[in-house]
Amino acid sequence: MRQSGNAAETNCPIKSKDGTIKIGSIGACLLDISDSASSIILIDDITKRVKAEQQLIQAQKIDAVGQLASGIAHDFNNMLGAILGASEILGRQLDPASQPQKLNNIITRSSQRAAGLIARISSFIRNENITFSTIDIHSLINETVSVLRSTVDRRISIHVDNQATKSIISGHGPQIHSALMNLGINASHAINEAGTITIRTYNQTYREGENDHLSQGEYLCIDFMDTGSGIPNDTLQQIFEPFFTTKPQGKGTGLGLSSTLQAIQDHQGDISVQSTIDRGTTFHITLPLEHQGSHEHQKEISLDLSSDANKGCVLVVDDEMDMRETTITILQGLGYHTLSAVDGEHALSIYSENQENIVLVLLDMVMPRMDGLSCFKELKLINPDIKTIIVSGFCSDEDLSSMNKMGVWAISKNHSISTP
Repeated sequence: MRQSGNAAETNCPIKSKDGTIKIGSIGACLLDISDSASSIILIDDITKRVKAEQQLIQAQKIDAVGQLASGIAHDFNNMLGAILGASEILGRQLDPASQPQKLNNIITRSSQRAAGLIARISSFIRNENITFSTIDIHSLINETVSVLRSTVDRRISIHVDNQATKSIISGHGPQIHSALMNLGINASHAINEAGTITIRTYNQTYREGENDHLSQGEYLCIDFMDTGSGIPNDTLQQIFEPFFTTKPQGKGTGLGLSSTLQAIQDHQGDISVQSTIDRGTTFHITLPLEHQGSHEHQKEISLDLSSDANKGCVLVVDDEMDMRETTITILQGLGYHTLSAVDGEHALSIYSENQENIVLVLLDMVMPRMDGLSCFKELKLINPDIKTIIVSGFCSDEDLSSMNKMGVWAISKNHSISTP
């Protein structure tokens, strides 16, 4: 017996006896047995191997996006900060009803959307710590709907039915706003030409063990409903997976619903979905209501925004010239004197010479020579009671932990504040 030719292999879906679809590896080769041709066909079930390979590819994609987000977040946020700051300054000098102001508003809205996108990607990849505050979901829904109405097809009607008598939660406004925007945009894409998006809120109380995903307590429920084409059952099980999208190449990232899921879970809530083909889809969101006194430990540091002059001097520390200049212009417009530094070492020198006049330090985190954390530590040695607002588009968990130990009471994605 001798083998004739090379074995050929191919992978293809195979329906098993129980009706499930398996991935089979089919190989075949020809054999010469006593001068007669024969063949051997081998079929291996490689379903688990293929799924493991797919999971590895997904993990590699997530890692790649994580490296990308970490690499560009700081520079990208600095650029957006300068754009938004300059837009705000310009807006104060324009007639609110003028065409230049309308164009300026477009710049502001687009920049805010871009900032929301980078924050969403960074949060999804890094699972960052975020600062919660008291939020009125009804107000947030109304703001979201206002943006959606200017974004989606005008043939789509958006209705809001705020039935909940309690609508205050503890949460992160931008994250919840982004989640609602994702649902709204997805709903609009599911509607063919004309249709309706309905957002309804109501309250519900769960007892211990009544819900597998939620603890006992009072909740705010949000039903996000559309009259779109619906989601097929086989797709419904995958919609929250990272990078899964049914949109054409280049039309979707596949991060919208996965980041929405994470946002809801970050708020100790739950999200589920029901859908019927040609009748529409409903996303059901459940968020715990705010408990009175949960934020009583927090203090506040804020700038005086009145028009009075001579409020004191603010030291602005940032290596990005555009960010530094826009910040200085805003502060001076509010009546503050300003000093500026390009890095931590420069800031220490200026603060040492002007300590009695400086009422506040605005300190960037990522800078050359001496970064914000090192500068913060040195400033605390000079003046333990110094008032400092640390601002950053990128801040590692290690830095946040170190600042916590040094008295920083509030931490968020883009800023942290030190108590006096």
